[in-house]
Amino acid sequence: MQTIHSFGAELAQVRCSSIGTLLIGDLNLHSKRWLVHSASNTNEGEQMKDLCKDKGLRQLVRKPTRGDHLLDLAITDIELATVGVSTMIADHAVLM
Repeated sequence: MQTIHSFGAELAQVRCSSIGTLLIGDLNLHSKRWLVHSASNTNEGEQMKDLCKDKGLRQLVRKPTRGDHLLDLAITDIELATVGVSTMIADHAVLM
């Protein structure tokens, strides 16, 4: 939970000098209501969902990226940004 709070503070700092935000990675967050292919709900997943809603960020990945689950996310406030899920490397799909 501290990690999500820290992210919110860091986001506020970098947004002052940027034209957009794009966060991509294996974030390992779980929220069935937000991330359709989640296996469960966690406090961190729910906190990140709330933070994204509050800050005008949206999560773009709509397909599983590791097995049947969505772990690799692309979160942005860039209106025209899109993402695709490509081939597997090791046990995760590539985001493009």
